[in-house]
Amino acid sequence: MKKGIGPNESEEMRLTRQIADSGKVKAPHSVANRLIDQGGLAGLVSQQSGGDDISRIDISSIPELLEKNRKLEQEIAEFRFREQQSSQLNSLYKAVVETSKDIISTMTLDLKYTYVSPSVINALGYTPEEMLKLNALEIMTPESRQRIITSLGDWLKKGAAGIDPSENSRTEEAQQYMKNGAIRWAEITGTFLRDDDGRPIGIMTTSRDITQRKRLEKQLRESFQFLEKRVQERTAELESMNEILMLEIHQRKKTERCLLQSEKRCEAIFSAAQDCIFMKDRELRYTHVNPALVEITGMAAEEIIGNRFDDIFGEGGGVGIRKADLKALNGQTVESDYTLEIDNRAIVLNCIRVPIRDETGAVTGVCGIARNITEKTERTTKNLPLPSRSSSAAYEATLRDIELVAGADSTVLFLGESGSGKDYLAKYLHERSRRAGSPFFAVNCAALPHTLAESELFGHEAGSFTGSRSKKRGLLELAESGTLLLNEIGDLVPNVQAKLLTFLDTQSFTRVGGERLVNIDARILAATNKNLAAEVEKGNFRSDLFFRLNVFTIVVPPLRERIDDLPKLCDELLAGLSRKLGAGSPPGIDSSAMRILKQYDWPGNIRELRNVLERALILSQMGNIQEHHLGNTLKLPRVCHKALKREERQASSYSSMRGMVKDVQETLITDALISNHGNVTKTAASLGMTRDALKHLMKKLGIRRHQIIDQ
Repeated sequence: MKKGIGPNESEEMRLTRQIADSGKVKAPHSVANRLIDQGGLAGLVSQQSGGDDISRIDISSIPELLEKNRKLEQEIAEFRFREQQSSQLNSLYKAVVETSKDIISTMTLDLKYTYVSPSVINALGYTPEEMLKLNALEIMTPESRQRIITSLGDWLKKGAAGIDPSENSRTEEAQQYMKNGAIRWAEITGTFLRDDDGRPIGIMTTSRDITQRKRLEKQLRESFQFLEKRVQERTAELESMNEILMLEIHQRKKTERCLLQSEKRCEAIFSAAQDCIFMKDRELRYTHVNPALVEITGMAAEEIIGNRFDDIFGEGGGVGIRKADLKALNGQTVESDYTLEIDNRAIVLNCIRVPIRDETGAVTGVCGIARNITEKTERTTKNLPLPSRSSSAAYEATLRDIELVAGADSTVLFLGESGSGKDYLAKYLHERSRRAGSPFFAVNCAALPHTLAESELFGHEAGSFTGSRSKKRGLLELAESGTLLLNEIGDLVPNVQAKLLTFLDTQSFTRVGGERLVNIDARILAATNKNLAAEVEKGNFRSDLFFRLNVFTIVVPPLRERIDDLPKLCDELLAGLSRKLGAGSPPGIDSSAMRILKQYDWPGNIRELRNVLERALILSQMGNIQEHHLGNTLKLPRVCHKALKREERQASSYSSMRGMVKDVQETLITDALISNHGNVTKTAASLGMTRDALKHLMKKLGIRRHQIIDQ
């Protein structure tokens, strides 16, 4: 151990010793050594005695004095060394403080500045002198001020205890006001200044500008939020699209949804899907094909990928496909049918194309899902049953008109009473047209809410009105390459009438809230039970739209004008009802029941006939329909029908509407009880009531089950 350095020397003393040992500071010779060199101990004594006789001088204490002198000189040397070191360190600290861009400061425990480095000028715009007049909290925003006060209180409490060394320093982020009013973010690190007893007497802080870092963090958060919003919007759009596709083909909807919602399952879908799936880039070159597409084409995947459709199958068959691809590249969802000639085989595919978008929303390619509908198309076109032929000249003329106009693309207007079969004949016309196999949609214009009619027909863009969170394709878009029937066209709201007229003239429209024109190749059929010419005169229907729709008019005669067709119609309807109700082979109708049916004038036409037969079939327990199975089914409409003569209505035994309803209820319940052999449970089921409700009504009407059975 070196002289003067104890075993518990401080870091400061160790640093001092290292500097001394390096030769930077040389300790002076001791006074004692210097005196000894000049004459030894005797000389020292002589000097002290002034030359007097040394016998009179007590020199016994000189060794002790010399030892004290050496210790004193050692302390003086160490003090001078520390003083020099301190001066050097102060110079170093001053240089660091003055050149640092961070603000270095000291303050009292109540955050009153006692020293501020010159860097505060560039950082906050204040001079050090101005800062000494301020409290650190005065230049903080209210939110930061409150947070720092809370944190400081906790810190002072823990730091004052002096137990945990980790609590001697703390770092906080705060917003500070600059002198010019601007706000900057600062990372402030505070360290306690303590007295000799370890009690905190002040705080030394270092304040670093982190405004740029905070700005970048904010931009990062905003970018993440934007991306998250885009993902949500895209997810909502895909979900809406998938719901529409579910209406046509559930399996394809399921496959497409899995494909679009989960990239992790993309390969599995590609491999397992029975439908043909492909992807194309913006140059319309195939980038991905699944095994189903490889199988149907008979080509290897390597032969398809990297090529366009025209390169593989020739230019002749790819015109419609290229058009559909280009629409998808423009952001549209397109459904179309096309035929491929492969190995002298004609394969009909129904394909749905959707745009592929990147994270910014830009279209980068096309994704298509195609289903082989060759067999379905052949079955539809070759085995479609004809509507019932009729002895009615009017109905035969109607069928001839349909056969005549089916091959053209002209707009057709069906006129006829409600329930006369206009929608059935419109569907038949579609299936006999060149558009057979393409989508067929029918919409009842009378059932469309006025506020939503335009959106239902033409679609809408996301955000176009309250609740429209995603884009929706209207019925016109869904009917691309197919047919759309506008039933009850006479009830279409005026504003939609104008937009429909524009579409009929241009084959294009804009979605609600949209600006881009959408071009659609769809055939329009219309039907109504109203006199459109009279509606035009009343101002309820646009004359220009009437003339545009009235290109080819087909009049559908009511059932009462073709009553001789009733037996054949009943056979056809009972065949369908038997399949629906699981009755096996269709039942027959006895002569008395058929006579009653022929005597009725059928104001509800074929629709009413079907409902009557369904009820009678249930009452007959899927057996042959007899007269009593009809019961009073036809009485209430007969009483209420406008065709009754006035004198017949006046001669009626009903004194009031209540009495009429009571009589009808009695008749219906009585007939049902007879048909079900008095079984109340079965009777209630046939009438669409609960057993308790039927018993209550029977009691109210005074109907006794045993009396009916005894009859």
